[in-house]
Amino acid sequence: MRWDYFYGPVGKAVVALVRKFLTPRRDRPQFRRGDYHFHNDWGRYQSKGLLPFSRRHGTEFSLAALNFGDQEQTVPFAFPDGGDYREELHGNDDLAGVAGGAERWLTVPGNYGRISDVEDVAQATSPALQQR
Repeated sequence: MRWDYFYGPVGKAVVALVRKFLTPRRDRPQFRRGDYHFHNDWGRYQSKGLLPFSRRHGTEFSLAALNFGDQEQTVPFAFPDGGDYREELHGNDDLAGVAGGAERWLTVPGNYGRISDVEDVAQATSPALQQR
């Protein structure tokens, strides 16, 4: 590793991105404990270089989608909980008014990722949560 790059523009950008990826782990309990699920669908995700996984702790739900390819990918995803989802890494591409169980299109830039958290858990429309 060339440590002189660490203090240059590229190194600073990488450090900033790593910090953005670590922030949800610090701030969201579902990334430290709770259940996780890898969405294993070759035709829909893995064949496009995507690795989507979700984390849940109680009523807290997050989706992380990583794109290991060079090209942006847009794929359908059925969010289990309804509500307004905030994109945690850069604050763009929020998803408002997601209906629980309905598919929404999710765009993941190449060599990057998305982390989306439902903002209004109290109004989540997941049938599973309504039964609790």
